Amino acid sequence: MKKQTQRALSLASLAVLTLASAERSLAQTDLFWVGGSGNWITPNDWALSSGGAGQPTFPNSTLFNAVIDQAGSDVLLTSSQSINQLSITDASASLTISGVPGGNITLSCANSVTNTGSITLASSGNGLAQLFITTGGLQNSGTFTFGDGGGSTVVRYLDADLNNTGTVNVVTGVDAVLSRTGGVSVNSGQFNVATGGSLRFSGSSVFTQAAGKLDNQGAFTLSSGTFNFNGGSTSGNDIALVNSALVVGASSTGVGGFSFTGTSNTLAGNISAGQRVTVQGLPGGNATTTAQASFSNAGQIVLITSGNGYSQLYDPDATHVLSNGGVVDLKSGGAIPTRYLSMSTTNSGTINVEDSVDAQLNLTAGKYINNGQFNVAATGGVLLPNGQTFTQGGGTLNNLGSFRMSSGTF
Repeated sequence: MKKQTQRALSLASLAVLTLASAERSLAQTDLFWVGGSGNWITPNDWALSSGGAGQPTFPNSTLFNAVIDQAGSDVLLTSSQSINQLSITDASASLTISGVPGGNITLSCANSVTNTGSITLASSGNGLAQLFITTGGLQNSGTFTFGDGGGSTVVRYLDADLNNTGTVNVVTGVDAVLSRTGGVSVNSGQFNVATGGSLRFSGSSVFTQAAGKLDNQGAFTLSSGTFNFNGGSTSGNDIALVNSALVVGASSTGVGGFSFTGTSNTLAGNISAGQRVTVQGLPGGNATTTAQASFSNAGQIVLITSGNGYSQLYDPDATHVLSNGGVVDLKSGGAIPTRYLSMSTTNSGTINVEDSVDAQLNLTAGKYINNGQFNVAATGGVLLPNGQTFTQGGGTLNNLGSFRMSSGTF
């Protein structure tokens, strides 16, 4: 009896070792999709070689390398899976990760995803769709779409770093989330947010517009993160930056529009012609953007509010200078008329103080020099409240409203 027990244990141990060895082997194996149009977990749709014979058993829980390389392949994933890597190498091949009624669906990849075809996140019910990549990120030279699918849940998650040299689409009605905390996304291709679509980020994310185009017809919102505007252009609606940093690269001369809300924003770099930076006070919320260093403006800076919060451009060190050769607009709107230009400014372009605006040039010991056009509308006003210096060095100070100074020098 004892020998029989030992023999049974030995056979069981051998079976476990054999299974473990097989799983390790599969973990190091590329499996190739050969199923044409079909579901990810269908038997015989994966082969050990490109275009080879399908395997009768699908390795459901094994971390293998998935390769979709056959022209016209159309793969649907409707059950959560874990793999090592994913490569879609044919431009006409596609993968759809779809949430289902009552079920959230995630494709988890331990390492990178490379896409030259098409990947879509969708939902046919109330389940979420997510692509999760531990390391290596998504390398997209094809098309990646935060898609619809007709379901009641509109949220789609990409939990990974992203390097886009192809096309990324956020379609109408979809709430796309780049959900990797501290995630890094780089766009050198085409990045589209459709009308009625939205894109948002988890905290501490970095988005770099390196080249190509970011076309935002919907809502692109980065909170507590960094937007690097290094190249290419943006179009459509302003990029919404909430308590975030905007860094304009030295070679960035493309068109771009950015709107700050919140009181913990920073701005670094020069603003080129065709670029616009707005500091937007909101109902119940002030807006402050801090200049990290001296900078020049050849585009447009707008201070405005739509509620009872003020808007401010601020130099906390009192050592930096805004050299304005473009336009600074202190615009009317909202219940609070105050706009704070709390930074020494040398103007060779145009500064406009609109009707009903109380513009305060209020940097302590700040120096404001006008060599361009400085316009104060009929019901607008300018106040230098305490110890500032205003120098009319050239150009025109056209004061149709009020221009006041207290304990300062003109």
